[in-house]
Amino acid sequence: MPNLFLEPITAADGAVSDPAADITAYLLSSQGKTIEAAPALNESALKELAFIHLQNSFTKSQADDFVKKGIPESLQGDLKGDEVELVITDAEEAALPPESENKEEQALREQALDKLLMPKRLMYIGRRTITKQGCTGCHDIPGYEDAKPIGTGLADWGRKETSKLAFEQVVQFLENTPRDKGGFSHGEVSHEGEESHHGIDLDRLDQDTAYFVEKLEGHEREGFLWQKLKAPRSYDYKKTQNKTYLERLRMPKFNFTDEQVEQLMTFVLGLVAEPPAEQFVYKPDARQLAILKGREVLQKYNCGGCHMLGMETWKFNYDPKWFAENNDLTAAWDDYAFLEPHFTPEQIAASKKPPGKVHGTATVTGMPLLTDEDQVQETEDASGEAMMNYFTQWENVAIEGHVFAVGGPDVGIQPQLVTAKYPSDGGDFAKYLHPIALTTERAGPNPAAKASDAWGWLPPPLVREGKKVQSDWLYEFLLNPYVIRPATVLRMPNFHMSSEDARILAEYFAAVDDAAYPTEFSPRLQTSHLETAEQARPERLQDAMKIVMDGQNFCVKCHLLGNYIPPGDPKALAPNLERVYQRMRPDFTVRWIANPKRLLPYTGMPVNFPHNQESAQNLFPGTSQQQLDGVVDLLLNYDTFMKSKNSYKDQIVAPPVAPTDSGSEANN
Repeated sequence: MPNLFLEPITAADGAVSDPAADITAYLLSSQGKTIEAAPALNESALKELAFIHLQNSFTKSQADDFVKKGIPESLQGDLKGDEVELVITDAEEAALPPESENKEEQALREQALDKLLMPKRLMYIGRRTITKQGCTGCHDIPGYEDAKPIGTGLADWGRKETSKLAFEQVVQFLENTPRDKGGFSHGEVSHEGEESHHGIDLDRLDQDTAYFVEKLEGHEREGFLWQKLKAPRSYDYKKTQNKTYLERLRMPKFNFTDEQVEQLMTFVLGLVAEPPAEQFVYKPDARQLAILKGREVLQKYNCGGCHMLGMETWKFNYDPKWFAENNDLTAAWDDYAFLEPHFTPEQIAASKKPPGKVHGTATVTGMPLLTDEDQVQETEDASGEAMMNYFTQWENVAIEGHVFAVGGPDVGIQPQLVTAKYPSDGGDFAKYLHPIALTTERAGPNPAAKASDAWGWLPPPLVREGKKVQSDWLYEFLLNPYVIRPATVLRMPNFHMSSEDARILAEYFAAVDDAAYPTEFSPRLQTSHLETAEQARPERLQDAMKIVMDGQNFCVKCHLLGNYIPPGDPKALAPNLERVYQRMRPDFTVRWIANPKRLLPYTGMPVNFPHNQESAQNLFPGTSQQQLDGVVDLLLNYDTFMKSKNSYKDQIVAPPVAPTDSGSEANN
């Protein structure tokens, strides 16, 4: 927030008005709060300020009349701006004491009218002050969607003639203002209260400052811009006495560093209202272009309002000894080899504490463990003497030479050594809804529901969505959404988006996750792959179907299949398996069924085919890898498999065969 210099304003009659109070009054009104005239409010100054604004749109006599009596409702149709706040409706007028020639009765009417107008004047001045100060340049304020910026255009500022730059008395400002107030005066203040003028001694300034001061003294563009960024209002030095309130400079002070000032100068001086040279024009490749377009559509439909598009990130320091005591850095990989994350030796080495440093540094992305009240959970460390946070990573990370994989143990962190926390990108509605969904479930059929379970009932994060779903399916789904997960407390709304917007979003998710689009080749979808696998293991897909249809231990215990709905708690229901081949990408499906938590840490789906043990031998004899491959191939080729089980030959009524006319043949 820049310094807007909202100092109190003294009117011609000495009355004082406070712009900050005016803005506050207006903003509070948006919350439905009644604005009363505060005891310290200077009513005379408020009226004077209202008159100054009104005389820009009306004659002085009209402005004076409107300040004192308000604007009649009959003129409301001609008002185009903030003056509508001063309208007195016919009903309000009728409620006032009537006009009277009796001085006492007339005085009562004027008092009632003034009381009625006071909050209206505050609202009017608040709106005018917001417009004048350009608050809408940064803030979204209802009713100001079409407000114009208060600053001059910068498109061709780099070529602006110096004769059009109002240097005013800025050099005198520098010469007569002490350093602590933005100038370079070295004179002493005399007994009469006036500074003695000694000019600016450039030799006392650093080289860069001396250069810009010299440019300013020479009325050159670089000097003007340098001073404007450092002290915007200095160009009003000794000028405000001859300017009206509305003519005073308005650019706020942003407290830029010297480096930031030079960076902004470089940019602004380069604005010459011409397209950049061809070699400097950014030309995104197809994937980058899909990402850029997709972000526009994401914002258009506010997808991030419900869905998390990126997870939370923490940066922290760690003490290697404490970290080793509170995190298992010795465990070897214990899962399918194709799920193991890979880091180069250089990356592993770089993850360790640098020699000579007290602490190592690391970054994790995901979700911290939360309490039921959605506060970061604090747990005692291994010694029981200090507190620690646990963080569930959604991205594989190497810390102190050890790989923490998604779906593995959470990372223990000392909260006092966390150096930065970056919130998730989007998902605010899901976060607000999380404790409500959890409380509702616990009050109903599942009092033992865990906080992590509730994430499965909310709008899902769209992290890795491009690697998860097929682009063609996502395109169709966006155009006509349907229920995928029956357990969710909300369903995806139909935005009635155009086919072009749906295509852009489908391509965006694939592009941002570096996934193939619009289609992806997979050997698992080839007829030759299925035939070869069937020859090596006859009835392979049929046995896989036995696993899928086992409602006691496997898939349809939770998943819908066709028109079959598993009995039990509706919150335990999972997506319909007959649509997997349309929706899921092959590689994701393999990894998902192998170990779901490696892709979605909070999922309740279990590991059905542990890599190091055999199960369901009565249904599908074979290794875990063979069972996994069989079920994956079945789901990805579900339509082909089901068609092979339907024989049309015996169901079709063939037309009768016409008899041949053998006699005619013989006669011929």
